Amino acid sequence: MVEEVPRPPDGNWTEAVAAAIARPGAAPLALATLTPLHWTDGGLIDLDRLAPLVHAAGAALVIDATQAVGAAPVDVARWRPDFLAFPTYKWALGPYGLAFLYAAPHRLDGAPLEENVGNRPPAAGARRYDRGELYDPVALFMAVAGLEQIGEWGVPAVSARLRGLTDRLADGVAGLGLTPMPSSLRAPHILGLRPRAGLPDDLVDRLQRDRVYVSARSGALRISPHVWADEDDIARCLAALSRVCRGIT
Repeated sequence: MVEEVPRPPDGNWTEAVAAAIARPGAAPLALATLTPLHWTDGGLIDLDRLAPLVHAAGAALVIDATQAVGAAPVDVARWRPDFLAFPTYKWALGPYGLAFLYAAPHRLDGAPLEENVGNRPPAAGARRYDRGELYDPVALFMAVAGLEQIGEWGVPAVSARLRGLTDRLADGVAGLGLTPMPSSLRAPHILGLRPRAGLPDDLVDRLQRDRVYVSARSGALRISPHVWADEDDIARCLAALSRVCRGIT
């Protein structure tokens, strides 16, 4: 049986997931697939709290770190996942078509999803999970360049920079009928804005005409600037939101 935890009304994903794990009468937990934050609106999912609950239940933990690696702290040693994966095309500044997988030491004898010339025996350890055509002379070097750049900046510096930008946006939409989650419940690099009456169908297109590029995700207007955005970009974004969003309730 697969159970999906629905979005909590208050946006507190951590409490909602913790309650689902501890719910009286629930079926025994075998596998939890979690992520450090929700991709639709940046809602935090506190794995420092939830990973120990999963381990205490005797369940396997699989982490999708797509929306975190490169922009928010990811701690394999502390969370102790069975598997953790992320593609490089998001915050890791890499290309499409390439992803990284961490496999815990006790998961290094699993069956690969495919068999190819690179992962057949005597391939040892996590190499058994490599996909075919891994040694792409373009994609691998692009991914390395992105990771090296993040390493040079430092994830804490990236996170702090993006927190400043998203906080500025969150403060600036006051009075426009768009409600952000409290800062304590959202990741530093993704801002989700929700109007009480729902997003107008043409909102994203209208903003795009002003060269402001956002996305609609499950009822939220998702804004995710990166470090090259500056104060002028934030001001232009807020001006465009003001033009198209006034009167949204």
